Amino acid sequence: MTAQLKHEVNVTSLRSAERVESLHDGSSVEAFTSSLGPVMAGDALMGDAVEMFTSSLAPMATSARDGDAVEMFTSSLAPMTTSTRDGDAVEMFTSSLAPMTTSARDGDAVEMFTSSLAPMATEARDGDAVEMFTSSLAPMATEARDGDAVEMFTSSLAPMATEARDGDAVEMFTSSLAPSASKTRDGDAVALFTSSL
Repeated sequence: MTAQLKHEVNVTSLRSAERVESLHDGSSVEAFTSSLGPVMAGDALMGDAVEMFTSSLAPMATSARDGDAVEMFTSSLAPMTTSTRDGDAVEMFTSSLAPMTTSARDGDAVEMFTSSLAPMATEARDGDAVEMFTSSLAPMATEARDGDAVEMFTSSLAPMATEARDGDAVEMFTSSLAPSASKTRDGDAVALFTSSL
C-alpha cells in the first residue's frame, strides 16, 4: 500500500493601504528645492516649512521687521516692510540694490554696495559713499575738478565737468581717449595719449 502525504501551501498576499501624504504633518517636505511652496504648506508665521525656501522669495505673510524668516534671503530682495534705516535686515543684501528708504549720506547701508550703483541720495562731493564705486561710473553730482571722487575712475571715462586743461583728473585716463576740452597746443594733457591717436 502506498501512502501519499498531502502538502498544502497557503499563499497570503498582503496589501498595504494607500496613504496620501500631507504637508500639514511634515510629509514630502524634501520635494521642494526652490522658493515656491505648495498652496497647502504650513504657516510661515508660526515657523512651519521654513526649510523649503532657498531663494529670496518669502511667503507674503512673513514679517521681517519682527525677525521672522530672515535666514531665507540670499539675494538683494528684501520684504517691503523692512526698514534698513532702523538696522533691520541689513545682512540680507549681497548685491548693489538697496531699499528705497536707505539714506547713504547718514551712513546707512554703506556695506551693501559691491558694484558701481549708488543710491540716489548719495552726494559724493561731500565725501559720502566714495568706497562704493568699483567701476568707472561716477554719480552725477561729482565734480572731479574740485578733487572729489578721483580714485573711483579705473577706465578712460571722465565726468563731464572735468577740465583736463587745468590739470584736473589727469591720472584717471589709462587709454588713449582724452576729454574734448583738452588743448594740446598749450601743452596740456599730452601725457594722456598712450597710442597713436
